[in-house]
Amino acid sequence: MCHSLDVGASRGPVSTRSSRCDRASKPLPTLAARLVDHQLLFEMQRMTQTNEPTLPEVFNRIDREAFLGDVARIVEEQVEAQRGVAGFAIKGAYRIAQGLRADFPASALRQLFPAFARSLGDVVARKGPDQSYEELFTAEADRVTEALLSVADGRVRQLQSKPVRAAYEKIRNHAGRNVRQAAPRIGRALDRHAR
Repeated sequence: MCHSLDVGASRGPVSTRSSRCDRASKPLPTLAARLVDHQLLFEMQRMTQTNEPTLPEVFNRIDREAFLGDVARIVEEQVEAQRGVAGFAIKGAYRIAQGLRADFPASALRQLFPAFARSLGDVVARKGPDQSYEELFTAEADRVTEALLSVADGRVRQLQSKPVRAAYEKIRNHAGRNVRQAAPRIGRALDRHAR
């Protein structure tokens, strides 16, 4: 039993066991309540895992930094190979981007890699058992181009920098041809890092 002694303020400190009684009187969590809590936790974890985007398997087992380094070199070489009026515009846009970020295009590729990889999911799923990624990306160059540019377009629309958006819009009409040309080399780089 719990006892408390109320002797009044004039007679000094009150000696009581009421705090112990309060704790004892609080109901302990029932087994049903604990099961509900565990079930809610399980459901939250399951929903988090289900809603979390996953990358195609090949992009999970490569050395990401090494692969992106190779792709950055492909981008740089593709830009340098441009000629004529279109080439002048592409090189100008590239210099604007580098002026804003000295580590461009590596920084942009690193930031967009998860979206690029997920967008290429349908393409890499088409790979035959004896087919290389270079062969796949050559055969599916149009799909590769559409997948990569859809991500780039979406990212540019979110940018606050007007100079970058304007520069991208100037070269967007030529971007498809250049990405299509680079697709086999991107596939070759993926072959090299996916071994």
